[in-house]
Amino acid sequence: MKIRNSHEKRMPGLDVDYYMTNKEDTQEIIVAAAENPMLRGLRVDIRSCGTSTMTVGNEIAILSNLQELTLHSSRMEYLSPSIGDLEFLRVLNLYHNFLTTLPDEVGNLMSLQQMHLGTNYLTTLPSTCSKLTNLIDLNLSHNKFGDDGATKMVSMFDKHPFPKLLKLEFNKNQIEGTGCSCLASFLDRNTSLLCMNLENNPGN
Repeated sequence: MKIRNSHEKRMPGLDVDYYMTNKEDTQEIIVAAAENPMLRGLRVDIRSCGTSTMTVGNEIAILSNLQELTLHSSRMEYLSPSIGDLEFLRVLNLYHNFLTTLPDEVGNLMSLQQMHLGTNYLTTLPSTCSKLTNLIDLNLSHNKFGDDGATKMVSMFDKHPFPKLLKLEFNKNQIEGTGCSCLASFLDRNTSLLCMNLENNPGN
């Protein structure tokens, strides 16, 4: 079930410079990227490196001016709390990794507008994410939220509204009747939300 309100708006683009690589050594990537003090965008893709995995440690804090960080398809299992030091970050894309949790410090990304966490193993988000009031687009598709995770998310949204949120992706999350009903009710209460995707859930 793809729920859509009328007049869906397109996300504004970002004017950023990108550092693109397929190297396996994350620290080497980040140190090299940090040589450009004006760098605002970093994309890392190590799909071509066999079974290598990426670990993002404290070195990420070096890139303090980043506005966009994309680390997709990198078999990443751990994200350092230092991610919270990227105060200007507007786009965080961690699509298709092995993440089961996120650090509480993600809630410090007060400038964040887009967060793509699809195709991981997440069952919930840190409660600190309630501070991300500039979020416009939140993608949680293809995770493991289930009914419990979905209802917790709605509870967080109700207690701490996301006034700018336009798009919420929750498809393929093992959500059954209770969770789907809870999310549909949330959509009814939030007319600013233009699109909610609940496709490929058992309760759909």
